[in-house]
Amino acid sequence: MTQPHDVLVIGAGAAGLAAARTLHDAGLRVAVLEARERSGGRVWTDHDFASVPVERGAEFIHGAGVATWEWLRRSGGAALPWRRWDGRRVALGAGRVASSWIFRARRDLARAMQVEQAIAAYAGAECSLADWLRHEGYSPLAQHLVAARIAYAWCNTPDQLSMHELARELREAPAGSAGGDFRIRDGYDRVLARLADGLTIHHGRPVTALRWDADGVAADVPDGVLQARVAVVSVPLALLQARQITFTPDLPPARRAALGRLAMRPALKLLLRFAEPFWDRGMTFLTADRPLMVWWVIRRELPLLTGFATADIAERLRAGGADAVLEGGLRALGATYGPIVRRSLRDWRVVDWAADPWARGGYSSVPVGAAGSRAIIAAPLGPLLFAGEATVTDDDPSTVHGALVSGVRAAREALVQLRHAPGAQA
Repeated sequence: MTQPHDVLVIGAGAAGLAAARTLHDAGLRVAVLEARERSGGRVWTDHDFASVPVERGAEFIHGAGVATWEWLRRSGGAALPWRRWDGRRVALGAGRVASSWIFRARRDLARAMQVEQAIAAYAGAECSLADWLRHEGYSPLAQHLVAARIAYAWCNTPDQLSMHELARELREAPAGSAGGDFRIRDGYDRVLARLADGLTIHHGRPVTALRWDADGVAADVPDGVLQARVAVVSVPLALLQARQITFTPDLPPARRAALGRLAMRPALKLLLRFAEPFWDRGMTFLTADRPLMVWWVIRRELPLLTGFATADIAERLRAGGADAVLEGGLRALGATYGPIVRRSLRDWRVVDWAADPWARGGYSSVPVGAAGSRAIIAAPLGPLLFAGEATVTDDDPSTVHGALVSGVRAAREALVQLRHAPGAQA
């Protein structure tokens, strides 16, 4: 299987496909090596669970003008606007009457909804988000609501997250990330299928070792070796942390340290299909004062819910296996809606990304004291270039559009290297 290429791309997720697409369209010889038997990485659309596509992985386009839209347009697809929360309705357990609690809950929800603007303005000493929330006088309820938002936006808990990094990410977020969230009508995989069209992708080819020097790279796969002048490494953070790919020579100590400082916490989804919707027709998002999961409605007219948990909560749930995840989700929903939850259930699936050997977690976050680590990981290293949501420094990390942008950035770095290599033609 040994053959020369201009570029090897390791990983066929959003970042890897964006890199390969850019390089292929520039006329280079590109091969993509993917461990799974499918492309997409942490984008994985289920077309069998329900009458509409259901996302096992990435769910939304975050922003009205981010990079995902260009590829969605090229695929001929469309996206539906999705409202996260507006605080118009507060659900209490059956029979509870607590008008003063409702008043406080609405006030706390309003403050929680505006927390990102407050974080972006932070310019103090490094601390955790939890420390800052307490210092700013957020009530326990408001802190729980913020934690629910943070859980699925940053895949970590407030006591772990760096205020410096959160503030930087929010201040420097691209203008296109404003404008709300959107769900792709025909499935997220449609976008990546357009990216992958015409590319040479070797599925079932996990890279176990990368040898590199000034002359290029050699990648070991189960049935041989592939060689190229440059490699784009776009595997998830947790695989690099676990040394699932052996680098020879090894990555420099500063880069290894930066990899170790970032976090890749568990993330799981609980997909539920019911006989009929039992929630308010206008509801799109549900959380609670002490949330087990956050929930969103897949389509307003369909009896489908997705539960999402990350970090500590996901760790506790997944320890008991899929049945424990289901039981926890049904119990949480039942606290709001009562017996109809279990009575109406027709089918369910659990997706545990930490159990996926080619992901080993949800998506990256920056703990206290680790600000700046993404930039170290993203920097070129000889013929090795790095892409993926964990490497994003000039867009939104932990997102599909951030991964796409990182792939294009790595491709441009490869083009610069190849055009300036000895014997290269301008």
